[in-house]
Amino acid sequence: MDMNNQTRLATFHRVIIFAWVFVLVLALFPLTANPVEPIKELASAAFVVVLAVSLLAVPVKPGAPYDWGRMPALFLAGLWLCWGLFCALLSQFKMAGVDELRVYLTWFLMALFAARVFREQRHVHQLFLVIILAVFFSSVYGFAQYLGYDIFPWSTRDVEEYRGLPSTYANPNFAGHTLMLSLILGACLMTVKRMRWVILLLVLIAAHLYLTHMRGAPVALLAGALLTGCALALSRIPKISTPWKPMATLTTIAVLGLAGLAALLPVSKALTGFYVPTDGSLILRYNGYYGAAKMALDHPVTGVGPGNYGREAIAYWTPYEKRWFADQQKRNMRAHCDILETATETGLPGLALHVALLVALLVRSLTLAFTGDTREKRHLGYTFAAFFLAFTVDGLFGFNLRVPVSGGLFFLVIGAFEGVTSPMAQPAAPEHVNKKGKAKASRPVLAVPEKQPRVFSSLALCGAATLCLVGAGGVFAGEIQYQKGNGAKVFVENPDNAMYYPQALKQGEDALLTGRNLVFWDERYSDLLGHLAMKAGDTERSIEYYKRAQQTDPHHPNKAANLARAYLGHALRFARDNVVPDYSQVSGLLEEARRQVELAERYCDISPHVQDVFWRITRAQAVLAEEQGRDARAYWEETANRIEASRRCGPRDIAGANKGLGMAYAKIGQPEKAIEPLAKALEKEPADESTWSLLETAARDSGNTAPLFSVLYKNYAQASTGLPGTEDLLVTVLRRMVHCYAELTRDTRVAERMVRSGLALAPHRAELWALCSGLATRADDTTWLCREATQRGGAANAGKGIPAFVQALCSGSAAGDALGLASQEVAREAMKSAGQSSAEDFAGAADMLIRMLEGQALAVDRAAEIKANIATAYLEAGRWEDANRLFAEAIDHLPENARGRLLSARARALSGMGQAEKAMSVIAEGIQYAPNDPLVQLTYARLLSTAGRVDEAVFAFTAAINSLPDASPLKVQAQRELEQLRARKRAPVPE
Repeated sequence: MDMNNQTRLATFHRVIIFAWVFVLVLALFPLTANPVEPIKELASAAFVVVLAVSLLAVPVKPGAPYDWGRMPALFLAGLWLCWGLFCALLSQFKMAGVDELRVYLTWFLMALFAARVFREQRHVHQLFLVIILAVFFSSVYGFAQYLGYDIFPWSTRDVEEYRGLPSTYANPNFAGHTLMLSLILGACLMTVKRMRWVILLLVLIAAHLYLTHMRGAPVALLAGALLTGCALALSRIPKISTPWKPMATLTTIAVLGLAGLAALLPVSKALTGFYVPTDGSLILRYNGYYGAAKMALDHPVTGVGPGNYGREAIAYWTPYEKRWFADQQKRNMRAHCDILETATETGLPGLALHVALLVALLVRSLTLAFTGDTREKRHLGYTFAAFFLAFTVDGLFGFNLRVPVSGGLFFLVIGAFEGVTSPMAQPAAPEHVNKKGKAKASRPVLAVPEKQPRVFSSLALCGAATLCLVGAGGVFAGEIQYQKGNGAKVFVENPDNAMYYPQALKQGEDALLTGRNLVFWDERYSDLLGHLAMKAGDTERSIEYYKRAQQTDPHHPNKAANLARAYLGHALRFARDNVVPDYSQVSGLLEEARRQVELAERYCDISPHVQDVFWRITRAQAVLAEEQGRDARAYWEETANRIEASRRCGPRDIAGANKGLGMAYAKIGQPEKAIEPLAKALEKEPADESTWSLLETAARDSGNTAPLFSVLYKNYAQASTGLPGTEDLLVTVLRRMVHCYAELTRDTRVAERMVRSGLALAPHRAELWALCSGLATRADDTTWLCREATQRGGAANAGKGIPAFVQALCSGSAAGDALGLASQEVAREAMKSAGQSSAEDFAGAADMLIRMLEGQALAVDRAAEIKANIATAYLEAGRWEDANRLFAEAIDHLPENARGRLLSARARALSGMGQAEKAMSVIAEGIQYAPNDPLVQLTYARLLSTAGRVDEAVFAFTAAINSLPDASPLKVQAQRELEQLRARKRAPVPE
């Protein structure tokens, strides 16, 4: 009865393992950043738990038919895992190593169960068939990818890796590792008569392997085929004793491999000029092998710990690896050689155990091939030998032991090999009765004392399996949270979603914090948290997050650069949010930022990200020195050198780098050098007014205006041909051209001709008419302006006609109503252009209107209304004195219900003039007239903030925000200013 239970349990375990094979090969999950690895690891751990719990329900007795036999290969694998655990506990990143070993432990437990239940050749053949079927269905999916029918939501499809048919393996190289092994197992099944139909499956699998363009797999298959051929040949030589045939076979293969390599070297030299292949990816691997060898020599005993190669390899990068990282912003987390990576992570003892395991598998499988008592066993021996050698050769050019499918199948096949090579104990034969009724005793069997079931072993297996499941579940849940955080990052990088930024950032941060609690050793969570904190403007928290990311990945250049960027942002924010910033604290933050970016430069000095952060820090130090009244020339010179280095690396922000370089050259008195980078900056961002101003200044100071006008004409041509989508750029460029001609060359005729060409293209743009008005005001001649107005009157779009202020200017002596409409329009357009240089043009039109007003005999209240409108235009153009004078003349003659906003506007003008006390007095009067007006409250809040009355300013900002419409841009700006004010309130008070 007990035997029947054990047989049923063994059958159940084989079915579970078959199901696991399908899940291992085919599982995908879209809600994790890596759609393959976490789900496969979680499923593997779950299947192992099922096996362990069922074994606990029906424990095995020692010596029973399905008890474990001698398992030397798994014993070596277990020693390797134990040594790896020891190395992990001694490493700097202990939990990363333990988590890496968790995966190997899961596969090791699966191999233990396989060794118990795969005891017959037919069971092993069934296992091979299941593996081939699972891989075949995966290849079917791969060809669906090839034909464009893929329902799985891969994040990137237009990349080389996807075009290599990653199928359910996430990478074509990973696919090749498994496809190659399945072809070897299929070759074994083709020797079984009833299973020769599998060749139909192998054709598709082979085609999939070809389309992956994997180079190591054909070499590994060739090695397996040579081993089989050599073994078959040696099996027919009776002079070699059987115990020596495995070593003779391996020696022959080694000699043939070296001879083949020696023969290929001159061929490669003749074809390519090099003795070894030299395409980009292989050169990268050669450089990686060099660094890995140095790492292994530096840590010969315990290595750097399992799973820690990727973190430590950066310190051993060659110049080629640094250039690859700088260009691709990627790094190799694996050594692309399993043997070498084992040496780096677990030292020479770990390497010895790894090699011993592979050699033991090869020797024992060849021994089975030479000594098997049946044809099927010998065929299995050849298959196992070819499988293990191909896996070893393939691992010399990749990391097939460290990816889910090929690594899991390797351990599974080890278990099956151990099972089929261990003789299954037979129960005692019963007595038989002959025809005469006499009992015929069977061969006497020694009495074996009754033994207790292996309950303790079953409990240990359950405990280990549960640990694997808990660990895999935590990582899986953490990966889901990371994907949510990454989704928040993508969401906030879309400017169309600005309204929902706070909510998205909060949800992303919460998800990442949850994930980091689950997978606290993974630096990706803290790194992304720092990025989201920077997006939210919370530089203080971003520093904390980036610090933790750097602690768990200390050599990564971008981690240190991100931390430096956070310190830089915090320094700038601290200086901006404080009326009288503590320059010593700002300087300390910038010095810390510099220290971090110098650390980043040590590991990769040609990284564009590192150089971008470095020149920004240096520029901030130059500005700080200027504000403190110190000589900043040395900082500006270093800034120029840093940006030149950044441009050589390929800057991330081309426009910003060139603009910064132009500014640096201007600061050190070399305007002739500033022209070229500023012109390049404008090629990328032609609408940047500050860059245009810098270029104009550099052209004027250097006496070389030709490059300036060249850039202007180039942008004008682009804007003219891209209408209507480039109207804003056209207006910006025309304004610059007109002012440059008028101010730098004093040639107003060319300026007039240019603005007329603009009016021909966009006669409905009020900014161009304001530009005309400004020129007319400067020349004190409206003749050509009026001529243009007459000519373009019927061409203005949208039924707007000629602007009212142009009609008033051309009327000669406009009546009060016309002047009123003109002044209203000028004020309205100037307010729309607030903060832009075109506001100055509307102020120019206002100059001519005020002249016309002086000759009019208008009622006092009517004149006051016009003056208030003109004062508004002056205010938005930054002409504080003119605005203050006209507001002072107009306010007392206007209705009381308008005085609140007018007094608020005058207070702004007084503040701009530097008369803070008088401005506060005026706004206080305005509050009395309009206590609930949000614009008045907003002006009051800003003046209070400037005066350092933070608590009162917070109250006033809150009142203004509550009264402003939700869709108002002014409300968004007020909210941002309120947050800055609160940050200033939280900042430490300077001593």
